[in-house]
Amino acid sequence: MAGHLATSAALVSFSFLTLWAIRRIRRSRTTALNGPPSPNRLFGFGIELFRVEDPASLFAKWEQEYGPVYQVPTFLGVNEVVICDPKAIAHVYSKDTYTYQQLSSSRFYIGQFFGPGIMWAEADNHKRQRKALAPAFSNNSIRGLTGTFYEAGYLLKSTWDSLLVEDGGLIDVQHWMNAFTLDTIGMAGFSHDFGALKGRTSAVSEALGSFGDAKPDPLTILMFIIGPVFPWMAKLPAKRNILFANLKKHTRAIADTLLEENRAEQKADATGNAKTSSVIQTLLRAETTDGKLRLSPDEVVAQMVCNILLMAGYETTAVSLTWALIELSRHQDIQDKLRQELSEFTQTDPTWDQLTSGLPFLDAIVCEVLRLHPALAETLREVREDVVVPLGEPGRGPDGSMIDRIFLAKGSFVRIPIEAMQRSQAFWGEDGAEFKPSRWLDDSTSGVKAADIQGHRHLLTFVDGPRACLGKMFALTEFKAALTVLIRNYTFALPHGPETKIGSHRSVLIRPKVEGEAGANVPLIVKRVE
Repeated sequence: MAGHLATSAALVSFSFLTLWAIRRIRRSRTTALNGPPSPNRLFGFGIELFRVEDPASLFAKWEQEYGPVYQVPTFLGVNEVVICDPKAIAHVYSKDTYTYQQLSSSRFYIGQFFGPGIMWAEADNHKRQRKALAPAFSNNSIRGLTGTFYEAGYLLKSTWDSLLVEDGGLIDVQHWMNAFTLDTIGMAGFSHDFGALKGRTSAVSEALGSFGDAKPDPLTILMFIIGPVFPWMAKLPAKRNILFANLKKHTRAIADTLLEENRAEQKADATGNAKTSSVIQTLLRAETTDGKLRLSPDEVVAQMVCNILLMAGYETTAVSLTWALIELSRHQDIQDKLRQELSEFTQTDPTWDQLTSGLPFLDAIVCEVLRLHPALAETLREVREDVVVPLGEPGRGPDGSMIDRIFLAKGSFVRIPIEAMQRSQAFWGEDGAEFKPSRWLDDSTSGVKAADIQGHRHLLTFVDGPRACLGKMFALTEFKAALTVLIRNYTFALPHGPETKIGSHRSVLIRPKVEGEAGANVPLIVKRVE
C-alpha cells in the first residue's frame, strides 16, 4: 500500500513539474525585460509581496528604476510582466476576458466558492452576463435608488446618536461602514433588511465579519505565492478557504430565500401586487427570458452571492468610505470645507443630479480617495494567446536595444499595479502621494501623465474595458450620499491626532486599520456637529 502511494505521489509530482516546464518554455519566448533580481531562487518576490506593508511602494520604486514596463521574478523563476505604460494598459484592458483572462487559480477559486457569475465568466459568456445585468445599474435605476441610500445613512445616524454621549466618543467607523453597505445593498438590491445598522446580527454579517479578525495562515500565504503557477493550490484547506466556504453557505441560503420570495411576487405582478427591486427583478427577468441574455439559475445565484452582495455592494464601498473618513480626519481643513459646501442642505438632501455634478468639492474628495486608496490595488491577468503589446513610451531592453513593443507568449502573467500608478509622481506630479482634492478643481490633472490613462476620471479604480466595474454609478452615488449625511451631522478626528499610524489588514480586500488595534478596526473620535 505504501509503495502504491509513493508511486502515485511521484507520478503526480512528475506531471506537475512537466506541466510547469512546458509552460516555462512557452513563456521564455516573451520579450526579455529589465527588472529587480530575484531575492529567492524558489519563491522570487512572492513572499515579500505578500508580507510587505505597502506593496504599491515596491512597484512604484521599480517603475522609477526600470521604466514603465519591467519584469518581476516569482515562484519557480516565473516572471510577471508589470505594465505602467498607458498605451499598453489600454491595449490589455481592451482585450480583457478574451486575450487576457483571470489567472486559472483565481477563476477556480471564484467558481468554487461563489459560482459561475460575471466575476467568473470570460469572453462571450462574460459579455452575455454583463448585458443581462446592465439594466439594473443604468443611471435611471441608480437615480431611483438615491432615496434608499439616504434612508440607510439616516438609520446609521440614529444608531450613532444613541451611542454617543454629549461630548462625543470613539466609534469603530469601519465596522459601521460594513453595516451601512450591507444594509444598503440589501434594501436597494433585494428589498431585504439585514438589520446590521440596527445592531442585529445575521449569519451573513457574522460570516463577513469573520474576515476582519482573521490573520493569514501558512496555507493561505502558500496559495498566494504558488497559486498562479499551480492553480490546484486553491483546493487546500487554508483558513481563508474555510471562511469563504462558510460565507458561501450563508449567502447561498439567503439568496435562495430572496429569489423564491421575489419569484412569487413576480407571478403576482399580473394582479399589481408585486414589489419592485431593480437588481433582483433584473436577474429574474434574465432567468425567464428565452433570448440570448438568459441566465441559468446557478448564474442568477452567483450574481447575488458574490458579484453584487459581497464584492460590488459590500466590500469595495465599505473600504472606500472608511478611507474617506480617515483622510478627512487627517485633514480637518478639508473636512470643514466639505461641511461648508454641504451646509445649504439643511431641510433636504442633495438630489441625484446634484450628487453627480452639482457638488464639486464632494466630487473632488471622492475622486481623491479613489485615486489614493483604490479598493482593487492591482489586476493580474494570464495571456491566453500570443500577442504583441504596443508601448507609448519606448524603453531599453537588458541588452541596451530600444523596445517600442513587447511580445507576450501564451501563458505569460501580466500585472497592472493600479495603486502604485495612482500614487506615482511620474503620473500625478510631485504631490502624487499626497491627499489633495484641489487637484480635481483646478484642472491640474490635464498637465500630468495620468491624463493619458483611459478610465473613469483618468483612474483605474474601476478598471476599464469589458471588465470595467458595472456597479460604478451605484458605488459613487452610495459613497456620496453616505458622506453628505455623515459630514453634515458629525466631526471626525483620529484617536492620536493627524499622525496616527494607519496600517493594513488582509480581508477579502486589503483594509485599513489603526495600528495597535486587533483586526481591521478604525476607531475615530466622533462628535455631533454643533
